[in-house]
Amino acid sequence: MLHPISEMKTNISLLRLIDLPVFWDVYELAQIIHVTPGILRKYNGQSANTYTRFYINKSDGSKRLIQAPVRELKGLQAWVLRNILDKLTISPYATAYRKKRVYQITLRPIVIIDILFVLI
Repeated sequence: MLHPISEMKTNISLLRLIDLPVFWDVYELAQIIHVTPGILRKYNGQSANTYTRFYINKSDGSKRLIQAPVRELKGLQAWVLRNILDKLTISPYATAYRKKRVYQITLRPIVIIDILFVLI
């Protein structure tokens, strides 16, 4: 077992090796992202007033609720995507959200206790 300080140095080395940001608190993260700590705190666990809600019509005549992030939050999400998530390796078992990959949806019927389920 590694000593906590040695483990911390190893983790920092690994983060730097895959070009991920290293920060210790909200102030350092804010500085890296080029926003104020207040902006990060504003979206930390808050959902009220962070998404614009509207409805779109579906082909069957019903409505679908769309919740789109406000511009400021969308910018933060884009930064996390570009600077963290895009640099991580996806599990070979993951089947969705892969870049440059076209998915063909195959429907397979499965009968369980006389009830038909369709798996996508």
